[in-house]
Amino acid sequence: MPPYQALYGHAPPTITNYIDDATPLVVVDEHLRQRKEIITTTKYYLTRARERMKLAADLHRRDVEYQVGDWVLLRLHPYRQTSVRRRSSQKLSRQFFGPFRVQRKIGVVAYELELPAGAKIHPVFHISLLKLYRGSAPTHGSALPPELTSSQPVPRPIRVLGRRLNAASAREQLLVQWEDQEASDATWMDGGEFRSNFSLFDLEDKVDSDGAGNDTGFDPLTDQAISPALNEDQPDSGESGIGPSSLPIRRSSRQIKRPTKLDSYY
Repeated sequence: MPPYQALYGHAPPTITNYIDDATPLVVVDEHLRQRKEIITTTKYYLTRARERMKLAADLHRRDVEYQVGDWVLLRLHPYRQTSVRRRSSQKLSRQFFGPFRVQRKIGVVAYELELPAGAKIHPVFHISLLKLYRGSAPTHGSALPPELTSSQPVPRPIRVLGRRLNAASAREQLLVQWEDQEASDATWMDGGEFRSNFSLFDLEDKVDSDGAGNDTGFDPLTDQAISPALNEDQPDSGESGIGPSSLPIRRSSRQIKRPTKLDSYY
């Protein structure tokens, strides 16, 4: 189905080639001549633009063809969840995996590879993702990234190395070292998500300290607001019933203090 039919619900009109002087009406003849010239000019510029774009693209391409049975390396950029693994620089991560054997050729630029059992990706890849493997044929099967295979164990955290406050989302993040990985491969994970997924994990000293807050209190007996900045460490005036703790405090004049749990970030 052409895009025109998908958009308007009917097939595009057929434009027939006009033969000069095919109609006795001068106005109609002139209109059809102009339409013919516009169509011819449009086709010419479209063809020239397509050829120029193809020529520029082919400068960075080479003619490559693989045969059935060849061993090739597969370039993958698997999606890595921030809760599992995320490098500070993705271009330093592994680019090619394999080698894998070519099973069959599909069309002109697609190949089907013999992937290991349990792979969760489609075995057909564009030729631009393949590179010829140079060396002796492997004697054992090659593995894919853990993110692209099934029946993989859930990574288990073994240590929390640090914590920070994300400036963009204003959320706490924990630097987690995972099982069977080095400390240099530790990743940042949202603190709330970490506590939800690993509720039994002991965060040791990486927990929030519940210090003094900055909210205005409320006395149910006197029906008055009490400021925490004034009812703590304030000397009494010596007169009964008169003092800072007994004066009503307007809510808009409370003293805003910095949360204590943010002191460790700066």
